[in-house]
Order: sequence, then C-alpha cells, then structure tokens
Amino acid sequence: MTDAEWLVDGLLRKVHRVRWSPRFGLIAPPLIPPLASWALQRQVALRLGEELADGLAELWEAGWQPVDLHRFAVRNLDRHSVGLLGDLAVEQLATYPRLRVDTTWWNQLDALGWTRWWTTGDGVIVARLAQEASGAVPPSETGRDDDVPTSHDHFEGLCRSVAAILGLFQRAPHVQAIGPPPGDYDAVLVDLNGGGARIGPGDKIVHRVGIDPPYERPKATLLSRIAAAHRCRSLWNEELGAATVAGSPSDLLIVQELYERLLHHALAAMRSPSVATGRPSRTKGFRASFLTAYSQRIGARLSGEPGPWPSGSRARSRSGLVVAESQPPGGSDPRGWTHGLVAADRVDLAWSKPVRQA
Repeated sequence: MTDAEWLVDGLLRKVHRVRWSPRFGLIAPPLIPPLASWALQRQVALRLGEELADGLAELWEAGWQPVDLHRFAVRNLDRHSVGLLGDLAVEQLATYPRLRVDTTWWNQLDALGWTRWWTTGDGVIVARLAQEASGAVPPSETGRDDDVPTSHDHFEGLCRSVAAILGLFQRAPHVQAIGPPPGDYDAVLVDLNGGGARIGPGDKIVHRVGIDPPYERPKATLLSRIAAAHRCRSLWNEELGAATVAGSPSDLLIVQELYERLLHHALAAMRSPSVATGRPSRTKGFRASFLTAYSQRIGARLSGEPGPWPSGSRARSRSGLVVAESQPPGGSDPRGWTHGLVAADRVDLAWSKPVRQA
C-alpha cells in the first residue's frame, strides 16, 4: 500500500465516525496529517477523486439526477461543499459519451450553473488543491513546477469537504428513477424513433417536483391530492425534498400546472390583508394549519366530495359565502384552519384558467 493509499484509507475510516451538523459543519478531529510535498498531496487528491467518482456513479445508477443531488446537498452541506459536489458531477458525467447521457441532464447542469472551470487534466480535486486558500486562478495544464505543498489548512479544509460529501452519499435516501442513467441512454436511438414520439397518450412517465420548506408536509399533501384526482400517483421523499409523480404526459402536465397555481394562490391568500391581520396570523401554527386545511379541502373538491363539510363551526368570506369547516385536528390553529378552508372553497380549480386570488 502506497503512502497515498494509506492516508486515504485512514481518512475513509474516519468518515464513518464523524457527524455532520447543518449549523456547525463537519464535527471531527483533523482528518489528515501535514504532508511534506505537493506530489504526495496530489496523489491523495487523485485517490479521493476516485472515491467520489465511484460514489456519484452509484447514485446515478440508483436513479438520482443532478437536480436531485443539488436539492439534497443544499439541505445538508455548506456552500463550499455544494460547489465541490457540482464540480464533481460535471467531471463525472464528462466521462460518458455525450450521446449516452439524456439531454435533460445537461440542461440541469446548465440551470444549476455547474460548468467546468478548471483546465488541469488531473481532475477538480487536484485543481482545487492547487488553488491558494484565497481563491487564486486555477492551475494550467502544465501544473506546478515546484514540489512545495499547499498550506495544510487549505488541504485539511478540502479533505473535510470530501468527507462531508462521502458522508452525504452514505445517507442518500432511495429515490424513484425517472429516466435512464448515464451510459444507458441512447440519443441516436431516440432520434431515429422520433424523439418523444415513442411515448403514447396512455403510457406512464415520471416527473420530479420539488417540495421546498417551510411546511413541506401540507405542500406534499396538496400535490398528492391533485395527482390522485388526475389519475397520477405522487410519492413524497422528505429527505430529498421532492415528490416523484407518475402518470401519462397529459395528466402530468395538468398536475404540475395546477399544483403550482394553487400553491401560489394559497400563499397569496395566506398573506392577504383580510387574513394577515393581527399577531396570530404570523405564527407557524397559523400558517401550517392554513395550508393543511387548504390542501385537504382542495383534495375533497377535486375528488367530488360534497361541500360544505358537515360538522364544525362556520366562517364567512369577504364575498359573503358561508363555508362550514370540519373540526380542526388537535394542535391546529382554529383561525388558520378556518381561513384555509375559505380560501380553498373560493379558488377556481380549472387548471387552464388563471387562479382567482382571495
């Protein structure tokens, strides 16, 4: 075992014993001892790059896509580690023939701003290592002419980002695949078959919808109710921060459009002058109850259940429409629940029409 392999092996053993805190970052003692030469640092960086590339390849095979990776990373890593992960994704996908990667993946990289900025052929880990801690210009293809090592603090910081990313790979939840992984996609075959023409109106496809904080659960409930009412199925992955929706292309289009419009309406109604008056409307309990009631009532309307609901108190909207509400669950804010039901009863559910504001 070479010195570099021995050092990386020790670092990887430590990864299993460290903890990550969104507030404090990686909680661990120093991960790597000071190294006396640039050559040894470079060897360690190359081995770490191989470990990260293998981990990324496993995620692609498991159904992850670049946008999933970014969504999960921003919830669990600091911005420096997220940036390194983006560089690794660009580097790893470049190892596949371009026609063997779905074009949507390249579009996702562009949308996320993940592009190749380094020119060295040794990979992004070595390129970042060769940078000064102040963020100097990356090295050129010729590399370094001396054997002076990068500062240990800079090297240790890079190793901690690598350890955080490897730990993230270990905690990655299962996701539902929504397309072929790199290497299994054939752009030439798709082109010869007329692109998307192979998907018929009754065929099932899948789509990922981001569920961002706060109040992810009522948002996921709203998406699930809309999907169920349009012959689709939605499965929320809380750790990933997204839901996977399966259905026909035409139904998925309706679900996506209606979800975005109704969520926008719910948030606008919650902040409207008639609702956002007084301190209670600014509490988390009020907002969570509002969105939960709104989601459930929208689901009831889409499924054809008769309204108003039979039990509970009554609330009057600005238009004078009296809406009966169900008894809010224990722990809910009654005022938020009532206003959520009123907003849900007043909104136009026609997906192709503008959503009327409360």
